[in-house]
Amino acid sequence: MFTIAVPAVNPKNRFRDQLPPPNKPIEFLAPPDEGTKIVIRILLAKRTLTEDDVRKRGTKLTFFHESIPMPRETVWLISFYEEYGWDEMQYIAKMIRTTKINLTPGSSKEDVTLSYMHILDGGTEPRIIDVPLGADNVSVETK
Repeated sequence: MFTIAVPAVNPKNRFRDQLPPPNKPIEFLAPPDEGTKIVIRILLAKRTLTEDDVRKRGTKLTFFHESIPMPRETVWLISFYEEYGWDEMQYIAKMIRTTKINLTPGSSKEDVTLSYMHILDGGTEPRIIDVPLGADNVSVETK
């Protein structure tokens, strides 16, 4: 139904990560190893489909995070790790090289504490590619 892919990208001059105190339960996922990505997927399936049925349909080690029964179907939140291909690596590298965070005059790179780029990719199945950005992506406007 919907996919979020998070590649193993550690930008040069990474911003300091600051998460606000959670007001809801949060489940942290281990970051992917170099050359891999974590895929987070929301599945919409027949209500009769069980966790075992979902596991049988995939070849990857799958982690089940939540299932929500609905009137006619069940929504599953799952994740798994997989390698990403050469084309994906080149695409992500190009996006990181060409993306700029434009700050207003008087701002500085130190004003940014965390920044991610979310790439919407239609491909064969809709997905978002989530990539951290670093200080090299910052451009401060002059007057």
